[in-house]
Amino acid sequence: MVTGGSWRAFRGFWRELRGIWEVLEKNLGDPRGILEVLKGFGGGSRVPPCVSVPPPQEGDHIGLTRKANNALHFYINGVDQGVATTLTPLVVYGVVDLYGMAVKVTIVHTHNASDRLRRTNAILRALSPPCPPQQTPATSGPPLTPPVPRLQFHPNCGQKAAVVNEGRTALRPHATDDFNHGVVLSARALRDNELFQVRIDKMVDKWAGSIEIGVTTHSPAHLQLPSTMTNLRSGTWMMTGNGVMHNGTTVLDEYGHNLDRLKAGDTVGVVRRDDGTLHFFVNGAAQGPAAWNVPPNVYAVVDLYGQAAQATIVEDGELPPELSPGGSPLSPPVPSPGGGSELRFHRRHGANALLTNGGRTALRQNCRAEFNDAIVVSNRALRDGELFEIVIQKMVDRWSGSIEAGVTAIRPEELEFPNTMTDIDYDTWMLR
Repeated sequence: MVTGGSWRAFRGFWRELRGIWEVLEKNLGDPRGILEVLKGFGGGSRVPPCVSVPPPQEGDHIGLTRKANNALHFYINGVDQGVATTLTPLVVYGVVDLYGMAVKVTIVHTHNASDRLRRTNAILRALSPPCPPQQTPATSGPPLTPPVPRLQFHPNCGQKAAVVNEGRTALRPHATDDFNHGVVLSARALRDNELFQVRIDKMVDKWAGSIEIGVTTHSPAHLQLPSTMTNLRSGTWMMTGNGVMHNGTTVLDEYGHNLDRLKAGDTVGVVRRDDGTLHFFVNGAAQGPAAWNVPPNVYAVVDLYGQAAQATIVEDGELPPELSPGGSPLSPPVPSPGGGSELRFHRRHGANALLTNGGRTALRQNCRAEFNDAIVVSNRALRDGELFEIVIQKMVDRWSGSIEAGVTAIRPEELEFPNTMTDIDYDTWMLR
């Protein structure tokens, strides 16, 4: 008779053995990797075919579909990998396990023009012959480029603002008494394509207006901070309300989501692309280009104005989950356009997973400290012939193993999320 304790010990031993195997596979195995379809418990049963595929990288697309004849097909960058199994149940849900090096994915919707373009580029890259490795001269000594410091707020801030939490949090301590003088800047200039994002921690039910975000060419070390950043008349671009201002003058009206309607827990971000365009983000959703010809080496700006009383710099994988009464993390309810027909991730997910972008994007929190417990499942069952496809948006050069994808007949509401989806011993098919 197998007791609960011995079973848990065996499962722990199996996970350790699997980790050792992945390290060996990574260091000693075929550098092109092996595609396996695993059915049931922890890789205990392999379903052919096993084919040679390149290891996943950022920008790759992984898809799957259940055909009307019960056959399951996987797709790598649009290329059909053949029949994985002919025994798929009638009702299955798409599954993604953000395991190991895989940190962030987004569901691809082919009716979206940008999604179609990224998918086409991924397919073309996969079909292109690999470039021969370039010979680089041997160098000695320390690395030429020092590591980039973590994003923080500069200690020089507005008269009514304070910077705490090792430079990661800014606040107006007396937000019910004063509505402005809450400007804070990043301690260093942003790199090209680097997202600067803050979470609104605290709001006050007073004043008009709210948080404003943008960039400036002025160094915080030498800037005499104004009462509000939109008063600055040079080198500054700010999103305020649902408009964009450049040097105190409105240049875009009716732009994006209205920042004055945000609540505590919402996020806003800004990024300067390497082509000089400026983009803003609200709760992970891109609002579109807001400015062009923005010079490099700009500093991020947050104006804790009006109702916005406190904000913290956040990065992918830093937001704390909300726990449901059953102990499973529960993301906020996701709106379902078109009567719930559009595929998104279900609000129930693994302990280290987080949903953004209206449920289309999933990421693993604390990705350099945690390597598993980040399973996400589609919000509804897949239709016959429907493609469930994700694009890998972020990976980390840490851990062994990477993304796993597949289907399960277990309803998300009834699934007890394991550490990894390949621990499930029934009604589940996973590609790894």
